[in-house]
Order: sequence, then C-alpha cells, then structure tokens
Amino acid sequence: MPNLINKLFSKEEMLSESIKLANSMLEDVESMALAAWKEVRSGKASKLDIEMLDKMVNRKLAEVRRGVVAHLNMGAKQNLYPALVLTSIVVDIERVGDYAKNMSTMARQSREPIATGGFEEMLAKIEHAVFEELLPRGRQALVGEDYEAAAMLLRGADWINRDCDEIARQMATGQVHNLEAKQQVRLVLYVRYIKRINSHWQNALTSIVNPYDRIGFHRKA
Repeated sequence: MPNLINKLFSKEEMLSESIKLANSMLEDVESMALAAWKEVRSGKASKLDIEMLDKMVNRKLAEVRRGVVAHLNMGAKQNLYPALVLTSIVVDIERVGDYAKNMSTMARQSREPIATGGFEEMLAKIEHAVFEELLPRGRQALVGEDYEAAAMLLRGADWINRDCDEIARQMATGQVHNLEAKQQVRLVLYVRYIKRINSHWQNALTSIVNPYDRIGFHRKA
C-alpha cells in the first residue's frame, strides 16, 4: 500500500493543505467525542465548545473538497487516487463530529449522569474500546498510513456494534425493568451514537487496508 500522505505532501501545495485540514479534522472530532462521552457520564457540561468545533469541522470539510477539486482541475492526474480517497474519508470524519454533537446535546438536556441499569459493565467495555482505544489509535494509524495498526484495530472492533445492538434490543423487547422510560430512551440513543461513531471511524480506517472501491467495507478477521 503506497504511503499516500507522504506522496501528497511531496506534490502540489494545494492538495497537501487539504491533507493538513483532514488531519486537523481528525483531532477535532476525537476531542469532541471524548468531551461528549464525559458529559454523558458526568452530567456536567464540558468546557469544550462542541457546537463551535462542529461548525469548524464542517468548514474544513468544504475546504478539503475545494482543495481537491482545484488540484484535479490543474490536471494533476498522478494524484487522482489519493485525492479520491481523501474526499471519501473526510465525510466519515465529519459524521463522527455530528454524532459527538448529538451526544453532547442529549447530555446537556438532561444534566444528570446517564442511567445504565444492568448494562454498566458491558457499556464501560464498549466506551473504553471506542473512546480510549479506537479513536486515538485510529487517528494515529490514519495520519501515519499504518496498514498493520489499522488492520489490527478493525479486526478487534467487530464486537462493538453487536454489543450496542444487544443493549438496544433488550430494552426494545421489554427485558429491562429497572429504568424509567426516559432513562431507557437516553440509553438507547447513547449506544446508537457510540455505534455510529465506531462505524464511521472504522470506515475511515478501511481506506488504509482496502482498495478505493472497498472503502467502508470491513473484511472478515
């Protein structure tokens, strides 16, 4: 797998600036997700202005697209493949920011720590895997174009969405009786947001291990 980041930086400045913006987006949305997670768990508003940061991420996404289009309009065909990859993964990065913002909004509407019922151990395992492992290590893999690290993260994250779905399934089928209705709604929304953050982050990681037509598709371990 060619090192697309280094290749791009050695070429036109316009496209290298788009790469810098994409890396900045990775840092932004990781910070947003971590802050939103802490808000949900503590019931206290974060000092980080998540809504402002979300708007910045949206602007950076538009700038990346403009930079790629301008680069391609200059006839730089030698970087067509990495440019296409870049425009694909920044969408997933931006979506992580959207779900982090949704999570923060839900937390601030309640102003109390989320009730986990009998799912505390299961949920804590999911949170650790996503917020403390997948997000920071995935960002490092993406920036460094680390094939082995990305492949390992993808192989080790298959269970996360299944566990999120299991929590939601048990509540939807009336198997949970120790939570009020509003508490169940919040918990279902929370695991849904975590699932989507996990999925979009993994989609971005597939850009390192898969060809362009398979970005977003996860290979079996």
